[in-house]
Amino acid sequence: MEQVLETANLQKIECQKVRKRLAEERMVLSEYSKDIDRVGDRQFIILVYLVCGDSQDGATSIEHSLDTECSVVMSQPCYDVTDWEGKMLVGRYGGFDVVDSRVSADTSERGGQSRSHRVLKSVSTAISGNINSIQHYNNQIYTLCKEKGSGTKRQVIIFDSEYNEKKRWSVPDYKFISQLAVCNNKVYVSDPDNKYLCVYSATSGTLLSALSNPLLVSLNYLNICPPHSLLISDCLANRVHRLDCRSDSMTWTSDVVKYPGGIALDHTGREVWVYSRATKSLFILNSDTGEFKQEIHHKKFTQLPDRDLLSGIHLLDSELWGAAQSSGLWKFTVK
Repeated sequence: MEQVLETANLQKIECQKVRKRLAEERMVLSEYSKDIDRVGDRQFIILVYLVCGDSQDGATSIEHSLDTECSVVMSQPCYDVTDWEGKMLVGRYGGFDVVDSRVSADTSERGGQSRSHRVLKSVSTAISGNINSIQHYNNQIYTLCKEKGSGTKRQVIIFDSEYNEKKRWSVPDYKFISQLAVCNNKVYVSDPDNKYLCVYSATSGTLLSALSNPLLVSLNYLNICPPHSLLISDCLANRVHRLDCRSDSMTWTSDVVKYPGGIALDHTGREVWVYSRATKSLFILNSDTGEFKQEIHHKKFTQLPDRDLLSGIHLLDSELWGAAQSSGLWKFTVK
């Protein structure tokens, strides 16, 4: 009887492991399903290679380039950008904007016609400060707001789908650009002065932990790597990290990019794109291993003032969006 019970218990444990693995695979499949609905032919081919397990001979060998032309979508100071249901959320000076990701025709006073991205909604946080970081999660918008000018006070402010403020809480002070990322029902906020990642409950705002690691020095720039990971640009340490949010442990660390800034995941190719302030170029890394794949240069990057960099970048529908701080919001076509 004891042997039978022991065997049944082992089978129960194995079934629990299988259920957990299936749940994780469903989340990954869900991410791919979202991407398939909105990608072009090139990105669809990459997804097919990835799903079929033939990425080494196909998708990862495809090199990228940027079209020579760059669209300046907004000229006012912008700090971060992401997409949400066909719209772009843009963190900027004094608030954030909701911008149509599609180009529309505008008629000028002289009867001419130009093509631009319409601002659908503007949300002001001028009293509290500037929106340095913005992300959507569970049908809400999470922002990191910092006092204007030389102020150091920072707050996480959450808005609902109608852009009404729902909740806010204070986080450690910091004088310069810093970011948040939301994953696994946790809000990660960089605390560069103390070399921490502050981890809060995404629902209550309660501080859950302060993550430290000998490798972390100045973790200013963050982004998500669905379904369970976080990307970190550690600018002063010249390192890029991937963090597993289930265990809050490092998956990999890369030291290829010098003075890394804005960072994002290309969901279709499962590649990490990172802007380098030192070389004024973009680096592409393998999202699974951190291995270097490609460097991309563009004349527009060289025109950035020394004080500016792409602090927020986002890839959507064969387009690269970049928040270039005082230089505004840029958009490139990815070829």
